This record gives sequence, structure tokens and C-alpha cells, in this order.
Amino acid sequence: MDNNISCEIAKDLIPLYSEGLCSEESRLAVKKHLTECVSCRRLLETPVEQEQITEVPEEKNLFRKLNKTMKHRKVWIIILSIVLALIVGAVGFLTVGQIVRGEGMVSFETIAQSAEARKVVGYIVDKDFRSYVNSIYDNGLSQRTDSDIYEKILQKNADELSKAYEAAFGDAEVKAVNISSSYTVPSVPGSYVVWTKCSIEYQNGYLLELGLSKSYDNRFSAAAGPAIGKDKTTAETFCKCFNLINNMNGRNDMTTKSILERLYTRSEPTDSDQLQITADLISNRFAPAYSEEMKQSATEFFGKGYTTECVLGEDRYDEELNRYFDMYLTAEDGQGTALLTARIYRGYDGFIKPDSVSVYRNGCSEELARSLENFFG
Repeated sequence: MDNNISCEIAKDLIPLYSEGLCSEESRLAVKKHLTECVSCRRLLETPVEQEQITEVPEEKNLFRKLNKTMKHRKVWIIILSIVLALIVGAVGFLTVGQIVRGEGMVSFETIAQSAEARKVVGYIVDKDFRSYVNSIYDNGLSQRTDSDIYEKILQKNADELSKAYEAAFGDAEVKAVNISSSYTVPSVPGSYVVWTKCSIEYQNGYLLELGLSKSYDNRFSAAAGPAIGKDKTTAETFCKCFNLINNMNGRNDMTTKSILERLYTRSEPTDSDQLQITADLISNRFAPAYSEEMKQSATEFFGKGYTTECVLGEDRYDEELNRYFDMYLTAEDGQGTALLTARIYRGYDGFIKPDSVSVYRNGCSEELARSLENFFG
């Protein structure tokens, strides 16, 4: 055997060499190599228990890395599949709601309206009533007034709303704002309305509930109530102020103007129970300072069985930017008719009793004319 051996052969023979188990020729070859190679000499001097672990061949490391990578990929594929399934399910669920638009169903439209409503309600929570009032007003009011007057009206209404809010809730801190939107039962087949319910909960137990819906101009129309505040009076006053201001923007005011017209219109005599209900409804439309007087006068007048028709003109503003309506009430008895005209102002807590009325007779009895002159007490 050639005495000149490589390190690889020497490393294979060193264990046998150290134990004296190799042939004489191999022993001499290893011994000669050890005199020339420091690395192999160190290997011979290293105790068996401290020998370095033989490195795993590169091929085994590669397969181990590939296996680990594949496991990670499987986990991500499973996670992404679950997320995709949830997205597809949510989109499908919302799409069905958007098509069917059934009562209580959720859709893209209801979610979008909830997001918009949260922004509007946020103005109330932040007590930014100027921004709130501006957000609910349509172009009707701005088209009927110049920009300077329009801004003054907005600011005046915002100031009144702020004052009413302070009286009802003071500095109470908001605990939570809950908002949900859903479709309502359509009054006409094929029609639908997205109605948003909102409740503002305060730390001290106060509560304000609001209802919002979109109007023809894609702006919100809102109504407040019920409310729990410092006391019952201030809470009710705030709700009245809130609802009246929400209806001062040129839209058809179904909760005040139009209803008052219908309440003052009587096509036939009414029984005592119905008369009492009508009188109560009329008194609720007037400010608290006039409600009892309006209830009594309505009871007395309509108790006489006159046929009446009431029309309120377009809302207008006087020099001090107070809003009013011109009222035209026609009454008829067996002899003729009479016409009452008056200017009715709208305060922030209801209608205000007119200071004076004018009555025009057309063949009616003296009693009808006097009744109209005393129509508001």
C-alpha cells in the first residue's frame, strides 16, 4: 500500500488506528500521514464522546426545507380558502338582501346607509349642531332664500337645537352609539324604505333614540323620540325642537303642517270620543304654553258640527327669520260659508297661537262668524 494517503482515507482509518485494529501497512500509512497533517492529528487526539456530529448531507437538508415549506403552504391555503368562502358567503347574502329587499334583511344598501347615518349622528354626539343642521337640509330652502339669509336660518336653528340639547342632557358623556338599518314593509307593492334606528346611550343612564331615512334628495330626514334626560319636560322639549327643525328644510312636513291641515278639516260631525282625540292631537301640535287653550277651543268649535276645510300656505320667514304659515280655514253651516285667515308661527317647541284673525262672511249665520273669530280662544 502506498504510504501517501489522502485525508479522507486517513479519517476512515484513524478509528481503527487508534484501537490498533488495522494492518501494519495501514498503520504505517496513517502514522506517516499524521506527521504531515495537523487536521487529522487533531482528529486522533479528540475523545470519541466529543467527536463532532457528521453534517447531514445537503440533499437531506433540501428535502427537509421543502417539506417544511409545503406544510406552511398548506396552512395558508386552508386559511385563504376559509376567508374566501366567508367573503363569497357574505357577498351572496348581501346580494340576496339587495334583490329581495324584505323586511329586516341586510344588504349593501342597508350597510351603506348605516355608515352614512353614523356620520350624521356623530355631529349630535360631538354637539356640532351647525354641521348636523346643514347635513339634513335640502336645496328647497336655499332656493327660496338668498345665501346670507340661508346661513342665518341654519345658524339660528343650530343654536336653538344646541340650547334644547343642553337643557335635556347637559354634559352627559356618551357611553355607546348603536346603529342598525333595515328595510321596512312597503306601503305600496314594489316600494321600499331603508329605515335606520339609532340609540345614543349616556354614562348616567340618559337615552336618546333617533330614526333616520333618506329623502328624495338623498339626504337624511330624522325624527327623535323617545328620550330620557334631566327630566321628562326637557327631554320632550328637545324631541319637539329636534323634529321641528328637521322639518324646516322645505320638505313636505307630514308631522306638523299637513297633519294640522287634516286635523282642522272636518267633513262631518264627530262623536264625543273622536272629538276628544282630535282636540288632543291639535293641542300636541302647539307649544306647551298654548296647548291647553288650543285643545279647549277646538273642542268647543268642532262640537258645534261645522264642516271645515283647512289649508296652510307655503312656509315663509319674517324680518327676524321666524318661520310662519298663512292659514286659510273655510267653515260652512246650513246658510253659507265663512273664511278665517291667520298667520301661525312655528316655534321650536310647536305652533304659536296667532295674535289676531280675520273673518270674511258669505251668507253664513252670525253664530258661525263669531265662532270663527273665537276659533283660537
